[in-house]
Amino acid sequence: MHKLTSLEAQRVISVLDDSLSRLSSLSYVPSSHDDNLVNNLADAGLNEIKSSFLKLWQLESLDLQNRENMNNKQTSYSSENLDMLHQQSRSLCRMLRKTPIAQDILMELAPSRDPNSLTLMDNLGELAGIYFRKLSTTVEEEATNETTLRELSDREKSAEKDR
Repeated sequence: MHKLTSLEAQRVISVLDDSLSRLSSLSYVPSSHDDNLVNNLADAGLNEIKSSFLKLWQLESLDLQNRENMNNKQTSYSSENLDMLHQQSRSLCRMLRKTPIAQDILMELAPSRDPNSLTLMDNLGELAGIYFRKLSTTVEEEATNETTLRELSDREKSAEKDR
């Protein structure tokens, strides 16, 4: 298997960090319509972000209805709605990143965050750290570490025989 170059490794880590940042932003988004959030965004003059939230909640409720109908065998599930939901989520993340005021309003008004999403973010953060260490280790360092580990293992076996 080929080793990634340093630049490629940095790109992988950058993508993981970006994903964690987006997940963190989305973890503050209420799962259903929140009049208080909508009003505060409108008062701050953030109508584009307000409409993005409204559209996201509309798509989420439509997706939930589709899933319920699919479970009741009334209709087949359409991935088109899910694609629109993903696209809207990405768009909202971009808007929140560009507008720190909106992110501050969201964080201030958000109810408690879902413990499952916090656990997911913690695990992905740990995974990013593991990947960073693994990807930043050069081939030579890895070979040296393997040789050292093998030598220590051989010494341990030898000492066990002598004992």
